[in-house]
Amino acid sequence: MEKITREMITDVINKKDVPLLREYFEEYNNIDLAGIINDLPVEKILFIFKTVPASLSAEVFTYLE
Repeated sequence: MEKITREMITDVINKKDVPLLREYFEEYNNIDLAGIINDLPVEKILFIFKTVPASLSAEVFTYLE
């Protein structure tokens, strides 16, 4: 499995590819995801929060600064 990147996350958000975004939250490390999400604009973070089920996003959001 390749390492998750900011470009991968922003690409799926820009394309509104919710199934792939959810897959990222299922498969990638929560700390790595949080590190990327920390640097995103607020509107992109809100998109993630609204589209990824709480069961997947809750732990990632605990690592946000």
